[in-house]
Amino acid sequence: MALRSLGLSIKSISKLQEKSADLKEAILVRRAEIFAHIAEKNREINLLNEALAVLEAGEDIFDRNLNDIDFIPCSEYEKIVSECTEAIIVGDIATLYRYISTTLATYMPKSVFEAIRADTLRVVGDFVAKKSIEQDKSYPNIVYSSVDFSNMGIKIKFVFHNGRIDGLWLNYYELR
Repeated sequence: MALRSLGLSIKSISKLQEKSADLKEAILVRRAEIFAHIAEKNREINLLNEALAVLEAGEDIFDRNLNDIDFIPCSEYEKIVSECTEAIIVGDIATLYRYISTTLATYMPKSVFEAIRADTLRVVGDFVAKKSIEQDKSYPNIVYSSVDFSNMGIKIKFVFHNGRIDGLWLNYYELR
């Protein structure tokens, strides 16, 4: 019953009882299936939102290719993330805010971000290198940028919606 409540199929549970499957692996597979399902539902929600926006603008949804909505090539995200990461490092807030959605700019005015940036960077030490840019495997609209400083690193999470940065988080990580 516990395994069924986790969403494991009867077939998976049967394999576990026969010792021909690993419990941890079964749970990881089930979690991956759920993440894939969530990603697909998020895509559907984005398409519905776009269709509503088109209708509210008085346009015909049949004149638009809604399947292309919200999907920017990874290379374009990486270009924006690289430029914005550099802007965060050097304090070029104007460049960063060229890519920020109006919604995010409303909730996080430039002065607020400048204060957050100053507080975050105060403890990390001197800039060493931009380490990597990685697209999230489950959510193609999320891209991470890792930056090493002398004391610790910062992982910046960029969430895109309709080609704009709609979410931005700065998290510390230990250097290895």
